[in-house]
Amino acid sequence: MYLRSSVNPNTAIRSRRVWGGVRHWLSLSVLLALTVVLVPRPAAAAPLAQGPSYAAGLMITEYIDGSGNNKFVEIYNGTDGPVSLNDYKLEVYDSANNNSIASLSQTLNLIDVQTSLASGQAMIIKNAGATAAIQGYPWAGLIFDGNDAIVLRTRGTNQVVDSFGQLNAAPPAAWTGGNITTKGTNLRRKPDVCIGRTDATDPFNPADEWLQYPNTDYTNLGIHQLNCPPPLLNEFVYDHIGFDDHQY
Repeated sequence: MYLRSSVNPNTAIRSRRVWGGVRHWLSLSVLLALTVVLVPRPAAAAPLAQGPSYAAGLMITEYIDGSGNNKFVEIYNGTDGPVSLNDYKLEVYDSANNNSIASLSQTLNLIDVQTSLASGQAMIIKNAGATAAIQGYPWAGLIFDGNDAIVLRTRGTNQVVDSFGQLNAAPPAAWTGGNITTKGTNLRRKPDVCIGRTDATDPFNPADEWLQYPNTDYTNLGIHQLNCPPPLLNEFVYDHIGFDDHQY
């Protein structure tokens, strides 16, 4: 709050004061007009509120390149609600043709697997000839050997939702990074990865977003641990709006 005063010289008032026991009359040609302006306080930021932890969309969360036909891919819904699978497809590319767009070898429309995926639910797609006793949707097109790219897209707009490997590039045997390889392995998405890898042509380093396990470890298929930082919501509180003017 601040105090603003102004003087109007056109109005006279008389004031009587007593100094030392003697009365004095003073003629003042002033009017003291006091205007009090209540200025709203700047918004006071309340403590930052934390919302629930969710991913931005569907993601590929586990990849197993096992022996023989034991090939598995897990797709997880980490969003806050069910996702219709009508507009999603899974693509497998061929490293023999440099994983180029023209090398797309197999496509699976996810609506053929199930109609929707609930929040926190994972779906497992497996090679139709897999011998490991794992429940999942059998797909003969799930064939890869460590250097074949896998892409999750929307069907309508062909937008990349997530990707594994790199399009338009194929290493001799596998993508590697640190001590992690994409050949003959089980890779699980790190819990703090909350958004898919939407540029499938970016260089792929599996150590960036994946953790490695033995390719015979199927214990985590169908389960994914998500640990995304919750969004921060700023809350502002005004305790006064507008101006109050008072003249005296």
